[in-house]
Amino acid sequence: MEADLATVTYALQYDQISSDELLSLNKRILTFEVDYPFDFHLRLSSLIRTCLNLSSRQLDQLIMQEAITVAGKHLQKKHKLKDKDRIEIDCKKLKSIL
Repeated sequence: MEADLATVTYALQYDQISSDELLSLNKRILTFEVDYPFDFHLRLSSLIRTCLNLSSRQLDQLIMQEAITVAGKHLQKKHKLKDKDRIEIDCKKLKSIL
């Protein structure tokens, strides 16, 4: 039997962080891991935009600057979210686009 994911609803649960909080980070790298036990075919770029309250343009800038890595590889905008994805964002580059 195959799951009908089109009829499933879900919600993102994350700690909201403001631009001011992002700017005041004293870390070199912002790291987070995704707990995603079901595959809803979400793009990781959409999750990052939502959680960090970024515009498409800002996210594109980070991707072009190679500021985001997933499992040690630079993020491709089309990357599909996977359970236990480990995301790292260069804080200096993140601050430069805020």
